[in-house]
Amino acid sequence: MAEKFSILTTSHNHTPWLREWADALLAQSYSNIEIIFVDDASKLKDHKTAESFMSEFKAKGFDLKIKRLDKNMGCATAYLHALRMATGDYFGVVDADDVLLPHAVDDIMRLYSMNPHIGWIYTQFNWCNRNLSKCRKGFCQAPPKGKNMLTAELGVVRHCYSHWRTFSRRVPDLESILCKGRKVSVDKYMGYRLEELARGMFYDKVCYQYRGDLKQGVTKKYNSLQAWKDVRADAMGRRRRLKMRNIYPIQRQKPLPSQKGLK
Repeated sequence: MAEKFSILTTSHNHTPWLREWADALLAQSYSNIEIIFVDDASKLKDHKTAESFMSEFKAKGFDLKIKRLDKNMGCATAYLHALRMATGDYFGVVDADDVLLPHAVDDIMRLYSMNPHIGWIYTQFNWCNRNLSKCRKGFCQAPPKGKNMLTAELGVVRHCYSHWRTFSRRVPDLESILCKGRKVSVDKYMGYRLEELARGMFYDKVCYQYRGDLKQGVTKKYNSLQAWKDVRADAMGRRRRLKMRNIYPIQRQKPLPSQKGLK
């Protein structure tokens, strides 16, 4: 049997977009998937909507596990709950208002199989509008030669690491990539921490559709640019304190040829 891949999703009042989220997971060509869904105390009771998809996932052979938090904890803490519930050896974060493309898990698992030295992989994405129509290609990239993600982003508004974020149990101290209580710049914290812990890969293929215009309220509410600066400062301090001289490199991978029917 194929190795298990765990989809980690947290949700806070995302019920209107969960049907598209579920359909995208049901369309995955990879066969061994579990979905961990954590409702971060949403007023819309997102877990009830997720429960309505249970029979569809079961018919596909996918296991769906659902947890509801009694108090809104923020996405980092909610994702930590999801990670602790997961039983796979490989994981991918999928926001509740976004969707995966059908080949996403298939391609990622082929890359992990081909590269046993790689602990985590992120991909390219499409920045979409509210209706998931593409507005532009995403901004993910491998760091320039001689730089890592942190040094590449210092002093400039350059993004290296974003959707689609996947990682594996090959990464030591895995839970440390999620900063408990953090509500924004969770991805930045995760990326800087991952490159400190294991070798990574940037897969230069679109695997993820990001519903960008829904995030603007969160960006303004939590002042994400300042949060990003704080995360960078925290990473710089950690690396100096622990004398991390050699950050693990990030390998760039071109798109794989299609492979229909992978099991």
